[in-house]
Amino acid sequence: SAAEVALRCAQLRRWAGQPLLLCAAVEEGVGQRFDGATWLVPPLALGRLYGREPQQALQLAERYGQCTGRDARGLGLNWVLGPVCDVNNNPANPVINVRAWGESPESAGALAAAFVSGCQREGVLACAKHFPGHGVTSSDSHLTLPLLPHSRERLAAIELPPFQQAIAADVASVMTAHLQLPALDSAHPATLSPAVLSTLLRQDMGFQCLVVTDALVMNAITNTYGAAEAAVLAFEAGADLILMPADATAALEGLAEAVESGRISQARV
Repeated sequence: SAAEVALRCAQLRRWAGQPLLLCAAVEEGVGQRFDGATWLVPPLALGRLYGREPQQALQLAERYGQCTGRDARGLGLNWVLGPVCDVNNNPANPVINVRAWGESPESAGALAAAFVSGCQREGVLACAKHFPGHGVTSSDSHLTLPLLPHSRERLAAIELPPFQQAIAADVASVMTAHLQLPALDSAHPATLSPAVLSTLLRQDMGFQCLVVTDALVMNAITNTYGAAEAAVLAFEAGADLILMPADATAALEGLAEAVESGRISQARV
């Protein structure tokens, strides 16, 4: 329940004795996960409204972000893993669908940016996900590694604009997607790819804030990589935070060994 989460967050802060990042994936409001808080309509409902009443949809998306941020802060959470910036342009997508804010780059980007503004105005970090775009996939990365055969030009036209709008709205973090994009990196999924995280996101798009992986426990990663190697590859690629490795102890030990061996530099740490 929301009340239990509030008690747990306070307890964790007392134990830590220092500031903590405490996050939750609450894409439909905090009540989506925790009973007693506000549960809102799926974001795609506002995407449909945007087609008829764009200004009203934008105002509601900003209030959606404010409500989510305010509820999160009331529970002691200071980081919301949303908004979804994927463009829902594949009706057969089994994992994004109504989580998206729109079915076009224009609606998805405008509404996601409005959510970011509202949420962060409440003093809670937002997170644009799943970079560089999960909306067109027809498979679920919780189960397997989706393949996107798109060119860089297609990505620039469809998948990337919503993330660019979120970055322009000063979004505090970006979450990676477990996708194979041969046009950018034929060897690694996006979460583990320097070409995607360091070159495309950091250098080309100018994002300088937090990069967090999607959950590394998902089959798209664990089917190929061990917990330690996945964590090290993600950190080498440019991720700042490693979310939900399959084995947290192994991931921490792998990172420590990579630093001690010189594989990861102290400058990167």
